[in-house]
Amino acid sequence: MVTEEDMNRIEQGISAIYSGAFVIAPADATEASKSRATLVLTGVDDDVLINKAISEIYTNPSGEFGEWKQPTLHFLEGRINLSGTIFLKSGLCIFGAGAANTIFKLQDNSKSDLFGQVAVEKTLYKNHLRGFAIDGNHANNKDKEYYGINLIPQEIILEDLWIYNCYRGAKLYGEGAYGGFITKCMIQNNYHYGLAIGGDSIMTSCGIGGNAKDPVVELEWGACGLFVAGHNTQVIANHFADNLVDVFSNWGSYNQYIANVFEAGLKENIIFEGRAWANIINSNRFGGRHAAGSNNNTDSIVFRNIDANEGGQGNVISGNSFSVHETAEVGYKYCISESANCDKNDFRGNSFAGKYPAYSQSSPFHVVGQETKVDTKLEAANVSIIDSANHFTSTNVEGALAELFTSASNGKSAVAAAITGMGQAASQSDTFAQLASKVSLISNDANASTGDVLSSKTYYQGGAKKTGSMPNHGAVTLTPNGHGSIGIPAGYHNGGGVVTQVYVPAGDVKAGTTIAGVGGTMPDRGAMTLQPSGHGPVNIPAGFHNGGGQVTQVSVPAGSVLAGTWIAGVEGAMPNHGAPNWNPTTYDQWLPAGYYGGGRIAGDGNLRPDNIIAGANIFGVGGTAIRAATGSARWSQPSGSQQPSTLTVTGLAFKPYVIFVGLSPRTYVVPYSYGYYGGGLGYLMLTSERVVQGCFTIMDNGFSIYIPWSNNSQPYDGLTEYWVALSVY
Repeated sequence: MVTEEDMNRIEQGISAIYSGAFVIAPADATEASKSRATLVLTGVDDDVLINKAISEIYTNPSGEFGEWKQPTLHFLEGRINLSGTIFLKSGLCIFGAGAANTIFKLQDNSKSDLFGQVAVEKTLYKNHLRGFAIDGNHANNKDKEYYGINLIPQEIILEDLWIYNCYRGAKLYGEGAYGGFITKCMIQNNYHYGLAIGGDSIMTSCGIGGNAKDPVVELEWGACGLFVAGHNTQVIANHFADNLVDVFSNWGSYNQYIANVFEAGLKENIIFEGRAWANIINSNRFGGRHAAGSNNNTDSIVFRNIDANEGGQGNVISGNSFSVHETAEVGYKYCISESANCDKNDFRGNSFAGKYPAYSQSSPFHVVGQETKVDTKLEAANVSIIDSANHFTSTNVEGALAELFTSASNGKSAVAAAITGMGQAASQSDTFAQLASKVSLISNDANASTGDVLSSKTYYQGGAKKTGSMPNHGAVTLTPNGHGSIGIPAGYHNGGGVVTQVYVPAGDVKAGTTIAGVGGTMPDRGAMTLQPSGHGPVNIPAGFHNGGGQVTQVSVPAGSVLAGTWIAGVEGAMPNHGAPNWNPTTYDQWLPAGYYGGGRIAGDGNLRPDNIIAGANIFGVGGTAIRAATGSARWSQPSGSQQPSTLTVTGLAFKPYVIFVGLSPRTYVVPYSYGYYGGGLGYLMLTSERVVQGCFTIMDNGFSIYIPWSNNSQPYDGLTEYWVALSVY
């Protein structure tokens, strides 16, 4: 940041230098330089302090400048580090101590224009930049477009500057821009383009090289060394080298390209797009391109994408030299190439001489316009040839003609020698007509006839060309048969013909028989008797059988064979019952005779002793279950006083052994307090005291209780009792 001490030095400096000159020393300047400086920079974010100084020098009352005075910043030797833009104002001069001594460098990750102008000042007037370098540090400021210089100037001067390593080097055009003068500058190694200028500018004695070479930028529009976007611009005596494209003219007219050198680039030297009117390209040298990164399929000066309404016309391209003198360089496809919407241009008076071809096509021009003028007469030595078949060692028309003359002379000598060798006198001095006549005499002593010469083949005899009639059978293949002999046709056979081999398989011929010299080996089996087998096939021995052999009959008992099965032509009769299921019942079940593939006799998990009444046996399982029955019954008593009471239960399915009697069903589960044993007949259990000793009877299907009146104090007639009867076997 600008300190109070810095501001004091600024004010003192301006007061001391009324002319507006302001001396600034970089942080790494010598102590002697710092001692005479108005302001010493810090070496970090120097643009902040410089912009403060510019603002101060323009607002200082002592800084009023007459016609001969301009506000000027003199930078001494050293490096000025910028994180942002230095904003110029009209009339400001920036002078350094030389491009090798004073260097403005963009700090890492700043990605900002190094020199620009404030938005409120649309056009800058009469600026002068001289004697310093601009290092855009693009390797550490990628992924953003920025400029070394980005101005819309009028009457600007750029002198002795070196602009390099920027995304774009310098842009000096825009609405209202004109009248720049650029001289003795080096524009090198910028990413997209090196320098862009507007109309009414002059560029001279500059070097533009190494711009737009990154493969990534190759397809971007306008990537080049010099971008021209205006009219009446003069590009004079500059050196273009090692650019992707040297000059890109966008809607440029009335511009002049004079006495420049274009060499060792990658693609086109000059491209015109949009509109191209009355441009002059004169006295330039176009010296080819790097062979390592180029080929000869690219044009030198090309018109392309020309607007249909504006056109490309009135352009004069003359007095230029298109030549390739280095083996490390290649020429062009066309030296000058028009596109659609071009006409009335003049491409005459150029030179295409050189040790190596300047163009790969049959003409150096690709012309579209009907009224465009080109050279129609070219010196043979300056006209290159395309020799795809490598017939000539020379690369131009004059050399090729000399080779043709030598070849023709040598050819006559060879023909004369050949005629002499055939028995006729001939000499190299003979004319072609004389040699032709002597050739026709060569066959006078030939004695062949047409039948001696193959059909379609020609020969000369008696001075005439004749055609043979001998059939040409080539390599004939004849196949013998067993029905008769085959004739060999008359005519020429080339020795490759054959009579095919008769293939005799000896194993297929009965022993004792010979065919084409091959004896048969087939055994003679005569009449054989074979016994069938139930364990596998019986092989019939290989060989000849006379038809008297036989296979013995197979005896098949049908009842022993499953129905549906056939053995030796006999169908089985044994029934197939499959896999049936049987359920046990109260009687025996008999299985019918036949075949069973399985089957099942049903079982039941409930067939166990506790589910079978004690004393019963089912399928060998003895029962242990006790039978039980429940119910209710009423006491009965005859009419009259002091009659006995009787309770009788019959209809049981078993003979009871233990009997429980109570006045309520609930008493089935309460203890029985009164029990009587019937002397091996069973037990009677009562829930209330009743004297029934010896007065109950157990029957096969029930029981009876008898209560005499003398044993009871009250009658029971009609009283309901509930009972449970159990059996134990």
